[in-house]
Amino acid sequence: MLFRSRALDSFEKAIKIEPKNAEYFFHFGNTLLQSKFLIEAKTAFEEAIRLEPLWFGPRLIMAEVIQKLQSSMHAISYLKELEAKFPLSLDVKLRLGQLYLDTKNIEIAFEYSNEIYQLDKKFNRGLILHHKICLEKNLLPIASNVLNELFINRDSKSTSTLRYLSKFQHQ
Repeated sequence: MLFRSRALDSFEKAIKIEPKNAEYFFHFGNTLLQSKFLIEAKTAFEEAIRLEPLWFGPRLIMAEVIQKLQSSMHAISYLKELEAKFPLSLDVKLRLGQLYLDTKNIEIAFEYSNEIYQLDKKFNRGLILHHKICLEKNLLPIASNVLNELFINRDSKSTSTLRYLSKFQHQ
């Protein structure tokens, strides 16, 4: 907690010195989010977006803030607007698929995960989501193919992918 307090102080000082630096607001927002200061994080991300309207990062994380402040359905609405502006963004499609899965809208989640799978079979986070949804829908042949893709693409630096794959290595 002490580190976060120091980080927050440092970002506040940096913002006072350079109030038009979107990157400072972005990192400040992330630190606020981690510290569970959600309203303040939302304000920081909004400022980063205002300063750099084409910067995608703060917009994507804003969905997480909206979900925590309001609901998954509000976050989905926000992400659908973002998807209209960035129709090929795998990260937006991934987040939408995850939210639809979380809200038990399996068919819509499957549509997003399948689209990600068709667009990029090397996007491991998308493959993991698609595999989970295929298992949920009991589409075992597809799930098996997706799992094979994950084993082929695995990157020793991606601990989340390796952790996920470790669940299936001895089956």
